[in-house]
Amino acid sequence: MLEAIARRRFLKFLAASPLLGCTAAGRLLAEESLDTIRLPDYLINSAAEALDVFDFHTVAKHRLPPAHYGYLATGTDGNETLSANRRAFEDVYIRPMRMVDTSDISLETTLLDERLKSPIVLAPVGSQRAFHPDAELASARAARAQEHLQILSNVTSNPIENVIAARGEPVWFQLYPTNQWSTAQMMLERAERAGARVVVLTVDLNSGSNRVLLGQYVRTDDRDCSSCHGSNGADAVCIGRAYIWGLAAFGQPGVEKVLEMLKAELSMVMGQMGARTIDEIGSQHIGTRR
Repeated sequence: MLEAIARRRFLKFLAASPLLGCTAAGRLLAEESLDTIRLPDYLINSAAEALDVFDFHTVAKHRLPPAHYGYLATGTDGNETLSANRRAFEDVYIRPMRMVDTSDISLETTLLDERLKSPIVLAPVGSQRAFHPDAELASARAARAQEHLQILSNVTSNPIENVIAARGEPVWFQLYPTNQWSTAQMMLERAERAGARVVVLTVDLNSGSNRVLLGQYVRTDDRDCSSCHGSNGADAVCIGRAYIWGLAAFGQPGVEKVLEMLKAELSMVMGQMGARTIDEIGSQHIGTRR
C-alpha cells in the first residue's frame, strides 16, 4: 500500500510537468496510473490528491448509502441507454493534427447569446442533498469559482434564489414537463423572478435549429472534444455524474477540482488535435472505428 501511494505521488509530480503531459510517455504514464496504480481500496483524503475524476468516484461509492449511490450510478430500466452511450463513445477517437500553433487555447464559446468561459456545463441533478449537506449551494460556489454555467434541476434541494446567490449570477432552470399547467407556470414564474434567463427542457438530441446540450456519459477530455465537433455536434457538454462524485467526496472543493481537471484535460486534447478554439473543432478531428 505504501509503495502504491508513493508511486501515485511520483506520477502526480510528473503530471505537473507541461512537457511530459504532451508527450507519448506522459500518456503512457497516465494509462499506467489508471490500470495499475489505483488500488480498489485506496481512497484519496482530499480533492488535491486526485489524479483524475475517477478518484472521486471511488470515494463517492465508499461514502454514499447504497440507495443514493445506485441512483447516481444507474440509468433507467435495464440501463440500455447508458450501455449504448458507452459503446458509442468507445468507437470514437481523436485525430491529432500537427504544425498548428496551439500555444493559446481558448475554451470560450457562446450559447443562446451568453458568453461562456467553457463549454463544460454543470448538468441539472436533482436532490443533491442526498450526496452532500451543502447540496446545490456547494455546486453553485464551485461553478462560480471555476467560471462554469450551472443548470439547476427543478427538483432542487435548495430554493433557486439561494442557489443564484451562491453562484453570484443567474443559473439556467431545468423544467420537467407536467400535465398540470398551473404547476409548471408557478415554477417558471418563480424562476423568472429569481433571474433565470433560460429554461432547459429535457428532450432527445437532434440536429435541427435548436441548441443542443449533450449529457449522459461525458466524463473525460476526449469525449468532451468529440461531443462538440462539427455543425451537427453539441453546442455544450453537460456533466452530471462527474461533478456529483466530487460533491459526494469533498463538497465544494471536490466539485471545483473536477471542473479544474476537465478544463485542463480539454485544453490539452485541443492542443493535440490542433484546435485553438471550440469553433475550430470539426469532423476532421474525429475518427470512428466502424
